[in-house]
Amino acid sequence: MLDAQINRRRIVQGALWVTPAIVIAAAAPAAAASPPIQGRVALTGASAAMNTANFFATATVNYVGDGPPHADHPVSGVTLTVSIPTSRVVAGTPGVTSLNWSYVGSLTSGGNTLYTFAWNGLPLGSTNPMTNQVTVKIPATASLDPVNIVFTANGTSNGSPVTPATQTVAVGMGADLVVDNAVTDFINWMPNPSGGQQNGYRMQGAGRWAGPYWPVGATITDLRLVIRIPAANTDGTYQALSLGAGWSLDQAPALSNGVWQASWKFATPIQSGANQSTTGWDIAFKAIGAKQLNVVTSALYGLANGSPNYFTWSGPTS
Repeated sequence: MLDAQINRRRIVQGALWVTPAIVIAAAAPAAAASPPIQGRVALTGASAAMNTANFFATATVNYVGDGPPHADHPVSGVTLTVSIPTSRVVAGTPGVTSLNWSYVGSLTSGGNTLYTFAWNGLPLGSTNPMTNQVTVKIPATASLDPVNIVFTANGTSNGSPVTPATQTVAVGMGADLVVDNAVTDFINWMPNPSGGQQNGYRMQGAGRWAGPYWPVGATITDLRLVIRIPAANTDGTYQALSLGAGWSLDQAPALSNGVWQASWKFATPIQSGANQSTTGWDIAFKAIGAKQLNVVTSALYGLANGSPNYFTWSGPTS
């Protein structure tokens, strides 16, 4: 992700009109109206990987302003469209676990299927210069033949659509990342100061490298377990009941847009053969109110061939 705002100054050039010394009867032609000054968008960090079940596409949409002396014109209604040859995708709903992103829908055009995702965070501008990085998972055929995908970012600024930002990337060989024994339960997990037990949501599992087919597949690095729970269901209090060797806290619970999020990182890569799995985790968050189904979203992320992929699950399911 970028830590700095990207700025661009647009220099508007125009011809100088000179009034002739001799005025004739014909009216002077009207000058063409200038296009509105707008903010723009740019794509960074675009990459993609595939396995025999999914494409994983990653990008960040950034704000590009006009700079002084022009006023800041934020970009709202930001969307990201991922275009993939229709022959390489299968039916199914794409996944997106990144905060403030959601799946909108798809359509086919010219031999490609276009999947659109919407940014639900604040409009992009000088004080909010980029979206969260988004990684989407799109169901794919089993083919691992070379293929390109196209990213397109859109939005609206100063009352008009912005110029789309487009980038084409070659899809690299990814890996299958799965979680064994992925469980989310509602439990009594610690004494309550007022007596009795405190209810909580408990998440367990262990990550595993799984291909895409034995023994082909990239090593998976930078593994992170991310847990998200709405503020209506927890106050962010948690306890690591058990963390296997290699796991450590990466981000303490933090509240953003009504959702508590925390993450843990794993110290070593996983790959074919030796070191194929992570150790396990067993983590509980204090519950507010009665049990609610599927309010906890857990995801195991990693980088395969430089591109993020993930395995996600929700619970409790019953």
